[in-house]
Amino acid sequence: MGIVLDKTLYWQLHIDKICATLKSACYILRTLNPILSVSNLKTIYFSYIHSIITYGIIFWGNSTGSDEVFKLQKKGPLELLQILIAVPHVVTYLKN
Repeated sequence: MGIVLDKTLYWQLHIDKICATLKSACYILRTLNPILSVSNLKTIYFSYIHSIITYGIIFWGNSTGSDEVFKLQKKGPLELLQILIAVPHVVTYLKN
């Protein structure tokens, strides 16, 4: 982890790095879907994807390119939602 700065404090380099990491993380969720349980996938999402997004967000979250990150952020939970829809008995299990 870390924050990538350039000399003008423009956050696009940092946002590009986050986006690349999030794309690979969403791929990992899709790949691990048939292998792991939903609770394990949720753990991966919150420990990896969510932590990447929230690290330093107070600095770069209001920049012009941040919407790119937030669009990708929605992709992770959508991957999990598609898993939940595909396996309806898991929803009942998670509610308990």
